[in-house]
Amino acid sequence: MNPEIDFSKFDILGEDITPLFNDLANKPAVHWNESSQVWVAGHHDAVVEGFSGKLPLSAERHLIAIGVFPEEEHAIKAANIAKYFPHFVTNVEPPEHSRLRKLLMAAFSKRIAEGYREVVREIVGRTVEQLGNATQIDFVAQFARPVTVSTILHVMGLSPDFYADTERWARALNEGLAGVPDPERIQKADKAIGEMAGRFVPVIRERRASGSQVRDFLGELILAGEDGDRLSDEEIAAQMMLVIVAGHDTTLNTMALTIAKLSRHQEVAEYMRRNPDNFEQCIMELMRVVNMSTLMSRIVTADFTWHGQDLKAGQIVFLLIAGANRDPSVFAQPDKIDLDRSNQARNMTFAPGRHFCIGHWFAKMIMSEALPAFMGRFESWQVPVERLEFSNSIGFRGLVTLPLQLTPMRVEAW
Repeated sequence: MNPEIDFSKFDILGEDITPLFNDLANKPAVHWNESSQVWVAGHHDAVVEGFSGKLPLSAERHLIAIGVFPEEEHAIKAANIAKYFPHFVTNVEPPEHSRLRKLLMAAFSKRIAEGYREVVREIVGRTVEQLGNATQIDFVAQFARPVTVSTILHVMGLSPDFYADTERWARALNEGLAGVPDPERIQKADKAIGEMAGRFVPVIRERRASGSQVRDFLGELILAGEDGDRLSDEEIAAQMMLVIVAGHDTTLNTMALTIAKLSRHQEVAEYMRRNPDNFEQCIMELMRVVNMSTLMSRIVTADFTWHGQDLKAGQIVFLLIAGANRDPSVFAQPDKIDLDRSNQARNMTFAPGRHFCIGHWFAKMIMSEALPAFMGRFESWQVPVERLEFSNSIGFRGLVTLPLQLTPMRVEAW
């Protein structure tokens, strides 16, 4: 049995963390992680239960962040987190969760996502053309980030001036608010939320004041209504912040980790080229294998016993999505890329039940344009370094850089 996962060292562990995810199947379904002082749910059934809403586990994760500071310091060190983070649809409980999700559904619908496909295709095409016949690139800096950031900014109606700040904001929130509470990182996240609010709220107010009836992404958020109930400026800004983190960074990370994995499995890339209609099945399996979506945290709201363990109110629980996706009782040979798996409905990458990722249509649409375009331009690629550089985000694993050596596709092939 491998040692417990040190959740403070995701950047150092890199790909070495995969055996630790696999080993969760050999540990109790729910167990105490001494190094991080959290409970870990690592089996598929336990993770599903943790997301079900039937246990005294709260998604109100702002309480974890602000809880590291004395109450008298909240207004100084975590005021922006306290104001905006509770409005993230991922961080609320019923009935507020039901209200928010209902008002957000139109903006995140398949119809809205598909309405941006031509724009995404243009962004992807421009980015691929800029690569030309390069034989060495940084996939993150030269392809994944330009595609995802440009798309998200366009969708949210924000100018390209926001591009330089997007990476910093996303990293600050992912590293500061997704894992083991760290005061310094939490303050960086609070600052990033304040900066985003300062940029987003004026855009929202200007659009609202104009009386525009345009039904784009931002327009749907502003115009959304149910029996007179409307989203406030703060609630809309919070969802825009969420899109910056969970909309662009997760898609970027998935593409980079997928291309890194495919460098060792070119036969899978070739299958995807020859079977474009099976793209969603393929990308779901690859997302399961590369462990981009790692965990979601919860707070215990009342003492209870779960899988033989006594949990106490106020403790933190990590629901290990990566463990669930590598549970051999559900996914046989979890390390294997099996494009014919028939149980992708149990894939936890987008989370289950009421917390199923509201932005999944956008993520799938962007990747369905970007990855085939990259694989259509380059015949093969290799990673010329022994160890890749990972960020220290634990909710969503990602690469800081992905150096590639490329073999361009023969002209007649594309």
